[in-house]
Amino acid sequence: MCKNRKENICNITKNVCPWAQWCGKISNWKERPGANKYCKFLKEEQTPEGYYKVEFERHGFLYVNYNNVIIKIENPFEDVPKFVKVKKTKASYKLTK
Repeated sequence: MCKNRKENICNITKNVCPWAQWCGKISNWKERPGANKYCKFLKEEQTPEGYYKVEFERHGFLYVNYNNVIIKIENPFEDVPKFVKVKKTKASYKLTK
């Protein structure tokens, strides 16, 4: 269920949501299949202050958007977080969740 939609109106754009459809069985609006995958507003999350966005993970490395530059850092976590704190040291970078 989309948290940015009330009835069939998107709270972000203030327009009709293209991913909402009327269901006659329940007499209410519901999401179309694929809404979570294709809605560009659901994909864009606000980065918390002091954190940097992890763009993707590959072969045990995190690719982090650090001041509009993608840096490659070894992943110290068991999972792939969406956002991390980056601390720059003399030789490299350190990550915290």
